[in-house]
Amino acid sequence: MEDIADKYENAMKKGFIRTIILSILKRGPCHGYQIKREIQDTSLGFWDLQDSTLYTVLRQLNEKKLITYKEESVGDRKKKVYHLTEEGIEIHNIIIERQNRIFSSIFSLLNLIQPEDGPDIISLFELAKSFSPLTPDFSFLEKKKPSEKILIWKGIKSSILKHIDIFQNMVKQLDQKIDILEKSNMIND
Repeated sequence: MEDIADKYENAMKKGFIRTIILSILKRGPCHGYQIKREIQDTSLGFWDLQDSTLYTVLRQLNEKKLITYKEESVGDRKKKVYHLTEEGIEIHNIIIERQNRIFSSIFSLLNLIQPEDGPDIISLFELAKSFSPLTPDFSFLEKKKPSEKILIWKGIKSSILKHIDIFQNMVKQLDQKIDILEKSNMIND
């Protein structure tokens, strides 16, 4: 079961990766590692893009003339710094418009699978998007049915647990970097 779910998840991610890269480059030029870090950081580590996937997509976008690159020296290394072309900007705008239509249709379709006496899935989704575990405000739950409250609480719990895992991994990585720097600092002192 997990294998099938993983395949669906990966297919969904692949469907968005080109748009995400174009969106990052629309804000300004970046080299590949910066793009990868931006995706990881913005998704709170949820998307750990493989280098082979990233550079394959960058090559494809370059072949389609949606992006271009210049080799620039960074320290003692040369890196490709990617830029969005005019055509890339136009395509990005069209894609964003189409994705918004797709998202709207998905929300409409969610109503089909919603039980008649169940919670409004679209409203629950909007509530989940606006909820922040760092500034909890549960007043919005006061007028909800018990079944809706249960779904919302479960969603909030799941979101918080996911963030805890991500933050714990980030803390471990920071501890490793601090240890390395402290050890190298002791050698240099």
